Amino acid sequence: MGLQQSIPDRLIKAQAMIDAARAAFERGEKPEPAPAQKPAKPEPVKSGEGLRVSMDAAVAAKTAKNRAARAKLAEKIRPLAGLMSANDIAKKLGCSRGMIVKTAGEHGIDIEVGRGRRGGPSAEQLTELRRCAAEGATTADAAKWLGVPHGTAKHWALKHEIKFGVR
Repeated sequence: MGLQQSIPDRLIKAQAMIDAARAAFERGEKPEPAPAQKPAKPEPVKSGEGLRVSMDAAVAAKTAKNRAARAKLAEKIRPLAGLMSANDIAKKLGCSRGMIVKTAGEHGIDIEVGRGRRGGPSAEQLTELRRCAAEGATTADAAKWLGVPHGTAKHWALKHEIKFGVR
């Protein structure tokens, strides 16, 4: 008795079913199958038109929610617009640069949209590039001297019409 008190009831019932099935098998009887549970009734499928209408409503609700969020973001962008670039505003507000640019465009806010790091050579780098070309160095030598990849030095030379290898 003391041992059975610590065994859960479901295990005791399961063991009783096993014992009954074993006894029936020894007598040569077929055990009764367990009662089958009815599967849950699936929800009725909406018509194609009903699905389209509900999807349109969901998309409209999400669009309205996003538009409201961008309106709040625009209010945060306005005071920063003349002072910071889009990248700096994005870092400060904790969202993507693209979201800042999109929101500013929708709400007529003029912000500085920089091109990122692709500014080209500085004036000093361009002067050094021309000096290396005049001395007869190769683009690879100029790249080493400037501390940039060879392809970058070659691109700058082509863009600014600097001829290398011509003496």
